[in-house]
Amino acid sequence: MIGIAGLYNDALRNRRVDFDRKRGFYPPTLDKPAIVAGLCAQDAELERLMQALRPEDRLSLVIDFGGTKLSFGDYTTMLVQHQALHQGIWELCARLAGFATPPLWRQEWVL
Repeated sequence: MIGIAGLYNDALRNRRVDFDRKRGFYPPTLDKPAIVAGLCAQDAELERLMQALRPEDRLSLVIDFGGTKLSFGDYTTMLVQHQALHQGIWELCARLAGFATPPLWRQEWVL
């Protein structure tokens, strides 16, 4: 999830998604504190990037997503839908494995 979030953020900076860079966003270790810190850092970076975009930038911004040109609106819609899909998968797998999940996830995914 950190790698994908990094790719999304990188695309807002560079106007293209470069899937070869995904592992470059991983934390140096994959223990829980590093993963939590990595997710928080990517969330903070996304917020910073979004706040830095002026309204006129949002209208003209185009991102190359594997050869498909996406407007800012299409790109952010895809980003939200993709993350929602993964959260649903994560919720289902966690529940099937007996892990506690956040109450809002249980409510949203009705599991």
